[in-house]
Amino acid sequence: MSFFKPALLLMLFTLLIACSKIDKAHFDQVKEGMTTAEVTAILGDPTESQTVGVGLLSGTNSTWKQDNVSIQIQFFNDQVKLKNFSQ
Repeated sequence: MSFFKPALLLMLFTLLIACSKIDKAHFDQVKEGMTTAEVTAILGDPTESQTVGVGLLSGTNSTWKQDNVSIQIQFFNDQVKLKNFSQ
């Protein structure tokens, strides 16, 4: 039984790494004009997010980080306007 616990932990760790959405392939799926909900469906919830609104206008700067990868997306009125990938 003691063999199964380390093996199970190794399998779970491998699965978590394999399921990462913070990479260039997922970043490339994000297109200008997409909504926050569409981007979240692709990348998952952001690590950080800040929103500023004035009247009917709003802007959100969201960042996804994992290891040495960072994806930053700026939304204007809930639509992607700018995006950046760094590694």
